Amino acid sequence: AFLLRSSLAHGFHEAKYLVVLTALPPLCLLTIPRTYALKLFQMLIRTREIFLINLAFFSTMGVVTAYRISTHTFMTAESMIEINMTGAIAGSLMGFVLAIPHVRFRWPSQASMWRDMLPFGFFQGLATTSNVMQQRADGFMVQYFLSTSILADYGTAKRFFKVFDAARDAVGTIAYPAVARLTAQQRFAELKTLIEKMMSFTLIGMAPIVLFCELGGTALMFHTFFGHKYDTSIPIFNILAFVGLLLPFTLNLTVLTGLGKSRTIFKVVLASSVVSLLSNYFLVQSFNAPGAACAVVIAALVSGALATMAVNAEVTIEYSSLLRGIGDGWRYLRKRLS
Repeated sequence: AFLLRSSLAHGFHEAKYLVVLTALPPLCLLTIPRTYALKLFQMLIRTREIFLINLAFFSTMGVVTAYRISTHTFMTAESMIEINMTGAIAGSLMGFVLAIPHVRFRWPSQASMWRDMLPFGFFQGLATTSNVMQQRADGFMVQYFLSTSILADYGTAKRFFKVFDAARDAVGTIAYPAVARLTAQQRFAELKTLIEKMMSFTLIGMAPIVLFCELGGTALMFHTFFGHKYDTSIPIFNILAFVGLLLPFTLNLTVLTGLGKSRTIFKVVLASSVVSLLSNYFLVQSFNAPGAACAVVIAALVSGALATMAVNAEVTIEYSSLLRGIGDGWRYLRKRLS
């Protein structure tokens, strides 16, 4: 993207792409220590350190954003880049300080370690690249086929939609180290129970939220906090909200990571990325911004289905257990109230 920034800016008729893509390499470099530290503490199941790293990252961006808004300088792509870089620096510094006592760097001396590390890292990198392309495909298509103003409405809906991404990341942060540990210890019966409960509780938690959004909750929240400023984004958000019902299945990508199936993850993400590009290409031209939202749901459906089938091939899942969380939750409440 950095090397093709001039071509991309010309192709999408947006000069700001030059500014954004020029800043991309340093922003990525500044983010690496934070990402490494988060993965380390996920492996160690150290939620306190994870919280502190994310606190440094988000609180710093919050402070800088508040300052920008108060000084009326929160208006340009450059200000957004500055905010993200400041947060990346703070998060990476916190991650570096917290990770140092737990890390000993050395060159892998055993050939078996290289055989495990290189293929896993290679396919995990390809999957991450494909996933980023998938997440950005809708915005690119809206920008290319429609207009910047329509992209702004769509972008607003996508920003509020990030609450579902946050929910997925929160569950994944808890599930990944547990899956990896149970897999390494070959405790597959417990692993099966963990996966089924993860899917069940996520579905039971997301279903009422999605129902609330579809029955007018989105309009209620938007109008309460923002008046009628984002009215055009409400129907787009309502389409995107259906992804919430697919979270129990897309979370199985995290399970596959814990199982060490990087090749499978790449295949799943590549397939859903191709579906995302094709569906965006046709749906955006036919239905404008709502078409892009539909493409996001379709890609999530494909990703969730393929990931769940891949996990089921490793650990047999009983789909009837998707509602087991209701009984477990009821028993927990009765125990706490008795």
